[in-house]
Amino acid sequence: MQIEKIKIEEVQPDPANVRRHPERNLSTIKASLTKFGQQKPIVIDEKGIIIAGNGLFQAAKELGWTEVDVTRSVLKGSDATAYSIADNRSSELAEWDGGLAEVLAALQKEDYDLDAVGFNQEEIFELSLKQNPITLDDLLQEFNIENSIKNPIWVTMRTGDENKNIIETAIVGLKTKNVHIERSYSVEVETDR
Repeated sequence: MQIEKIKIEEVQPDPANVRRHPERNLSTIKASLTKFGQQKPIVIDEKGIIIAGNGLFQAAKELGWTEVDVTRSVLKGSDATAYSIADNRSSELAEWDGGLAEVLAALQKEDYDLDAVGFNQEEIFELSLKQNPITLDDLLQEFNIENSIKNPIWVTMRTGDENKNIIETAIVGLKTKNVHIERSYSVEVETDR
């Protein structure tokens, strides 16, 4: 594969491209391009029409880039169309390993800008809960609360900066209090609603 740098106006988006790039996707690609530069070429045909990399192209244009790296494919017609779909679909079918939450947490501890990798605080929190779920019994034990159906309370878990509700579960206890378990979230316990 040969990679060449060409003027961005020599590249044309595929008019038949069926893959859309909403704002969050483009923001992530732009953050990645800004942080890491272009690490893989856009795949174009002999006429300069994109076979793979429409989102990268659009993000580079929005960033004001004047040149991009490309590789020219020999695929044509149905083969080019099928490869374009396969390139996108194969990414969709991949799954994250269970250790992703730990890797993201390690990057966070280094104050790494996670916008460039496409994960926000809420998603990192949800990944960590999937990897290390917190049960109702865990919460009751952590806060030394007796389980009694007579005095229900509500526990709301929130992410740090976004203060967005993730879980709300009826449990039992006494007065309202905020308890910080980790840097990434806090737990609010309310009673006597």
